[in-house]
Amino acid sequence: MLVEINLLPKKEPKNKTLLLLVIIIGVIFLIGLISTYMIHQSYEKKLDSLNSEINETKLIVAQEQQKLVEFEQSNSVSELENTVTWAKGYPVKTVPLIKQLTALLPNRGFIQTFSYTESGEVSLSVQFDTSREAAYYLKNLLDSNFVKEAFLEALTTVEIPTANNNIFDIDDNNEKLVPRYMGEFKIMINRNAIEEVTDSSEVVEGEEE
Repeated sequence: MLVEINLLPKKEPKNKTLLLLVIIIGVIFLIGLISTYMIHQSYEKKLDSLNSEINETKLIVAQEQQKLVEFEQSNSVSELENTVTWAKGYPVKTVPLIKQLTALLPNRGFIQTFSYTESGEVSLSVQFDTSREAAYYLKNLLDSNFVKEAFLEALTTVEIPTANNNIFDIDDNNEKLVPRYMGEFKIMINRNAIEEVTDSSEVVEGEEE
């Protein structure tokens, strides 16, 4: 009886290496798939959070806009009431007031600037030939029934060019110079008195028409 003895090493299956390679590739693919899924889930959560914040912001903006609309609607009524009140208490008309102030000026007095506030305070810059005329105008203001208070806050000297040959002051350009006085007045008017004058003048003008 013959016994066969094979002393050569057995050959490993060729597909063992291929199987191992497939397993490694499968593990890598699985890890990549899991990582991709986790990253995707993380981005989804961030996106949901961002959308939630955007929606909350839009809601807040809409609420504030609604409040603003309601405030403007309610405030328009109060503004209208304030406008009516302000119109009733608005200072007297400018033209009649200037006429009254001009009527008290001396012959050589000229109003240079004029302004007044809602409280009835008038600011005037008036040009005079002499300082005595400024004092004269202040006295006329204080004696007037439409002036509550009057103050001469400043009196300065200015030189004005003139063609009058009798003036002996001459500047470098051979122009004749004459000194003038500029008075700064603060006046608190009696609005009731001015309004009476205004109303009466309007009535007269209406009758003349």
